[in-house]
Amino acid sequence: MKAVKCICVLLSVLAATTGLAQEVIVPIEGRPVARGQAAKSGEATIPFFDDFASGVLDGRLWSGFQAEATDGWGMYPPTVGVAKFDAVDESGVLYQNISSSFSADTLMSQKIRLDSVFEPFGEALRPEDSLYLSFYYTVGGRLSSYGGRIGDEPEEQDSLVLEFYAKETDEWVTVWGRGGCSAEALKTATGRYWQRVAVAVSEERYFNDEFRFRFRNICSLDPTTTAGLTGNSDQWYVDCVYLDKDRSRADEAERDVAFVEPARSLLRNYCAMPARQYRSSEMVSNTEALITNRYSTAVASHYQYFILDAEGNTIYTYDGGFENVPPFVNEGDYQQSAYHAHAAVGFSYPENTLMTRYKVVHVVKEGVLGDRFVANDTVAFEQVMEDCYAFDDGTAESGYGLTSTSSNVFLAAAYNLHTADTLIKVSMSFNRARDGENANISFRIVVWGAGANGPGEVLYRDEVLRRPQFGGLNEFKDYVLEYPVALSGLVYIGLEQEGADYLNLGFDRNYNHSDRLYYRIGSEWQRASAAGSIMFRPYFAPYETLGIASAELPHSELTVYPNPARGHFSVGGLEPGCELTLFDARGSKVKSLRADNAKIEVECGNLSQGVYYIVPTLPDGRRLEAKKVIVVK
Repeated sequence: MKAVKCICVLLSVLAATTGLAQEVIVPIEGRPVARGQAAKSGEATIPFFDDFASGVLDGRLWSGFQAEATDGWGMYPPTVGVAKFDAVDESGVLYQNISSSFSADTLMSQKIRLDSVFEPFGEALRPEDSLYLSFYYTVGGRLSSYGGRIGDEPEEQDSLVLEFYAKETDEWVTVWGRGGCSAEALKTATGRYWQRVAVAVSEERYFNDEFRFRFRNICSLDPTTTAGLTGNSDQWYVDCVYLDKDRSRADEAERDVAFVEPARSLLRNYCAMPARQYRSSEMVSNTEALITNRYSTAVASHYQYFILDAEGNTIYTYDGGFENVPPFVNEGDYQQSAYHAHAAVGFSYPENTLMTRYKVVHVVKEGVLGDRFVANDTVAFEQVMEDCYAFDDGTAESGYGLTSTSSNVFLAAAYNLHTADTLIKVSMSFNRARDGENANISFRIVVWGAGANGPGEVLYRDEVLRRPQFGGLNEFKDYVLEYPVALSGLVYIGLEQEGADYLNLGFDRNYNHSDRLYYRIGSEWQRASAAGSIMFRPYFAPYETLGIASAELPHSELTVYPNPARGHFSVGGLEPGCELTLFDARGSKVKSLRADNAKIEVECGNLSQGVYYIVPTLPDGRRLEAKKVIVVK
């Protein structure tokens, strides 16, 4: 509602042994600084079209970027990607010096010549050429699976306006506007959440060499804010901005087959996971592709997806053939064919690989050649197989935390390790509460083994107290463990928070892994009910992912002695010409040595006390499993 208002979604209430707790979902304060959206000088031309499918604002079309191109927010958007208008500026923070009503985001087009100098059609444009600007808009954001809305609906005194620039009088003329309302009110009035608007460009004063248009949203201040629980609000969404001649107010049906949502992970439980931990059993059985047809009748489309390796080589292709896509008449009228909407995943990423990344690219085209709106015909997901687990996709739609009457709050996420590994740090993305109220909250990182109904025995607990670190929105900060922790099987990694203040962790509401999230007040663990994923990522020693099964290699068993070591240690069982790389407990390379014989001695003089790992590389380039050595002083 209001620009700095407190909007909370309170979920399950726990009656525990020592107090009451509530999961609380709040709006994020801020957004990412615009990526690749630098303003460019120049002129746009007609036809002018942008559906924001690329995820960035196009400097060839737009000048100045206070609004944001994004996805994952709109309710049934016309195509993938929308322009979002809200209460934060282009640097990603709430507007300063706000009043009870103020102009917030602006999205302005580049100059578009509509005079006699600009003759793309062989003759000058004229007011009678039926020049129309059309677009779609909605408010608030989509509903999550538990019923809460992602985003905040503007109130009646808030508004979104469209303005044309009149050069002769040097003024912006309001040609359309809409007061704030609920998304349900829009659907009740028209049967749809997204509303189409078409405005004629027909007055003589606009047909010159400096025509441009802009969208602006007007926000308002809520005097009843609650410290620590405030965030961005008053969201409007705009899509499919289209300016062209020879149109009518009613020509809604553009010939456009498109994706509606971004591509998703092909892993069942994670968006990213350590390469060492990946198994083919982690793969989903089917993709999920939401495909729309914005034309008035059914059209045939062709769907494929490709998987590329880190070098860009295609390692798998799926061809779904041609299928008819029904016209989008009502919300939910999407492609129903399983060959396109739920394509089988007959592929598994390779196991036992080095750290790497893959790209999953989905392509849909009308017919053979496709339609003229090509940007929304391709979506891609980068599948990270490196050294961390991630439930989230890297973008926070909300903040997550617990409020409690107790003095301590515990939060834990479950991870299944397929092989023994070494935890070295966790990385977290915190939302900055208004006026920094959550900056001084203290917590400890804790690791638990598996219990009967969630976390069990404590395997690691910080001695030192930690506090939230902040960067930009969606920026992760590292918290290195006081010492590496060897783990295997089902483990729980999380926090012990001191006090009952609101911590405000980033919360991704496009991937729901609430079945992996637990919290505790007092002695009883409870499974979370908030649908989404906390932005909390455990990292494992990257040298471990460099190892391959030594049993398959023509190499004897390595020996490290003495261990623990003082002054020096020897590594035996080497193949001449083998290279040894020494990593510290955080995975940083310390030194490299070459073995001319079957044994080599390593001096400890410049090594600090701690745990180190030796990774041998054979002369043919293959790496062996890491060996651990403890250096003491």
